[in-house]
Amino acid sequence: MDFLNFAAERGLIIKDLERGRWARVPTVDHPNKRNGAYFYDGDYAHVQNWATMEQPETWQEDKLRTPFDQAAMQKRIEASRRAHAQDRADSQSKAAKKACWILSQAELDMHAYADSKGFSDMRVNVWRKPDADPLMIIPMFYSGEVCGCQLIGIDGSKKFLTGQQTNDAVFTFNAKGRVFLVEGWATAASLRAVLGALKSPYTIHACFSAGNLGRMAKVFPDAFIVADNDHSGTGQKVAQESGNRWWMPPDVGMDFNDLHKQLGTFKTSQLFRKAMAGVSA
Repeated sequence: MDFLNFAAERGLIIKDLERGRWARVPTVDHPNKRNGAYFYDGDYAHVQNWATMEQPETWQEDKLRTPFDQAAMQKRIEASRRAHAQDRADSQSKAAKKACWILSQAELDMHAYADSKGFSDMRVNVWRKPDADPLMIIPMFYSGEVCGCQLIGIDGSKKFLTGQQTNDAVFTFNAKGRVFLVEGWATAASLRAVLGALKSPYTIHACFSAGNLGRMAKVFPDAFIVADNDHSGTGQKVAQESGNRWWMPPDVGMDFNDLHKQLGTFKTSQLFRKAMAGVSA
């Protein structure tokens, strides 16, 4: 199999193949973001889709080699993997420090994005920069420490800090109860409102992507997953493959926040109460 087909099977969209450096590219599941990366060196390459792969996978050109040549190439492959791992660690450390600095500059205030999701009175971390629209800042934690943040514009555009850790990173609403896993902040906020109405204690982890939700499901095998019913079917696929109990809104293209905005807290809470009890709505 040639490299481009190898990368495509893992969801990467590569238009212009670059050589000799790590390149970021869109993926099939996130075509508007650069959620994939590859390193191509002719004889071998590394590929990683950040949403679905915890570690890079390596491709080698399919041709006969002497044992000596294969051993030499294996050394090159391992050296490039080690260099990449060190670069990633350095980038993650810098991103974590930057996230802490941003949070130190942020103020608790209302934000247009939270308003658009039905939480007009909620105070969130807002970072204001000169001559720029305010950004809503969602801290992301790994092992209890800030590892990065999600920055959300007033138009709903989202990005992470360059180089930050996203795998195994979460934002948590914690009322010391049953564990729930969701993808985004808005879904987590709606689920918190609904569970509050049901007087049901919760610990809600927003995982920021379907792939990371799948990873966190391994950490919390008893967690209840509230999946997005997205057009790609990714949310449903990850939830089903996790082995956890799960539920998602009935209409394609809808997430739990969409449902909450459409039905209101009371009707959504009654629907979700049946879902948790295993009763079809």
